Amino acid sequence: MTRISRFLFIAFLFTLVLFPHSSRAQMCDTLYETIVTLRPPTFGFPTVWDAKYGIRDSMVQLGSGIPQDGGTVMAIGRRLSKDDFRPEEIVLVELNRRGRALKETSFPAKDAEEPIKMIQLGNEFVAISNIRGGAGRAEKWARLSWYDGDGNYKREKILKDSVFDYKSLSLSSSVEQPGFIALLHAISRDDEEDQNGVLMRFTPQGELLWRRAYRPGIPNVLYNLMPIDEKNYLAVGTIRMDDGRMAGWAMKLGFDGAVHWQRTYPRGASSIFRHAAMSPGYTVEGQGFVLAGDSEPYDDGPVSSWVMAIDALGEPRWQRYFRRPDYELTGNWIVTQKDGRMVLMMNAKATEDSSGRNHLRMLTLSPRGILIQDEAYYEGLGARATDYVPGWNGERIFTAVIEDDMGELEDEETPIVVVGLAATEKSEEEKSAPIVPSAPVHIGWVFVATALDPYEDPCLGRR
Repeated sequence: MTRISRFLFIAFLFTLVLFPHSSRAQMCDTLYETIVTLRPPTFGFPTVWDAKYGIRDSMVQLGSGIPQDGGTVMAIGRRLSKDDFRPEEIVLVELNRRGRALKETSFPAKDAEEPIKMIQLGNEFVAISNIRGGAGRAEKWARLSWYDGDGNYKREKILKDSVFDYKSLSLSSSVEQPGFIALLHAISRDDEEDQNGVLMRFTPQGELLWRRAYRPGIPNVLYNLMPIDEKNYLAVGTIRMDDGRMAGWAMKLGFDGAVHWQRTYPRGASSIFRHAAMSPGYTVEGQGFVLAGDSEPYDDGPVSSWVMAIDALGEPRWQRYFRRPDYELTGNWIVTQKDGRMVLMMNAKATEDSSGRNHLRMLTLSPRGILIQDEAYYEGLGARATDYVPGWNGERIFTAVIEDDMGELEDEETPIVVVGLAATEKSEEEKSAPIVPSAPVHIGWVFVATALDPYEDPCLGRR
């Protein structure tokens, strides 16, 4: 050890003795903005249980799920033709931890029907889906459908407009009275630049109470609506700025959809908020929110996942970006824990020049946005999560769509291989024929991720 090295080491020890909490205090500071390049995914994280649902003669895509008493999940999806991907049936299935279907009902699908979200109101399930209708099936409508506790179809309500196409994005429970709100994206059939977010408030039976269209004169989309208390909501999405960029957008709304305040958050070449959660009480002074989405960087790199914490009036407190050079990371959902931690849930899509696998990724963050845990889940090719709901005891429940070409659900028997016979010489035509792999089959995937381990914030009470 040189004299200079010995001096620096002694100075470091002297600093620790005189200021034992200085390094800890520095770690407890909340940095305003950080960009984190994640490590390559590590698969194999355990689940409480998971189940795949589908058969080989059709394609199954699950769109949403709801936890039930007894540890099962009721999921809604669609069954498509394997030949032309045309929706044939809407399916409701209750899956248990053994991967078995306890209940299963199916109904003829509407033209191009795609289930988006399902919620539970008392003893009924309400689902929203996208369909086509009108002359030549050229118009885009939304369909509300009701089912009883066993998944039996009861009634429907079609949402359509004479001027606008409707694309359904989500459902949310209402705050002041029982019922629900449908989130729609309205696009003018005459002018694609005329598009906006629409909220429709319904009673549990489907009676329309009010409708709000948010039309500030520029295109916008509302992706999610979060109840704040018994009188207010937080809506998040994206809106076009004067310079042409799409920016993250947040609005605080009253019980009747009236705007209390709205803020825009332009980041990178384009940005979106897809989900929101309440900030844990002690992580910031006063009420606040945590928003999740994604941002497209200026350097033409893949989309990065984006988390921003804001105060009660929308003022940014801190923000985090999570990126990978070989994956597009979209921040689809975020939840907060009572202990202050946040869990960001992302769809990770491999870029065209990457050999990576599409998967679902979950990041656990500290109350100050520091990455604590990184989980990656993979079960089949093209994995894509479609919905998240909180579980029974802190578990995290997902529905997803995957491609399965491993033959696990194949009904046909495996051909018998006879050993010891001389191989037949292939003709030149057979040798030059391209190898056609078996077509992948879409199947539904439900999995329940474990609850987080207990956590004690080392900075709580030390600041």
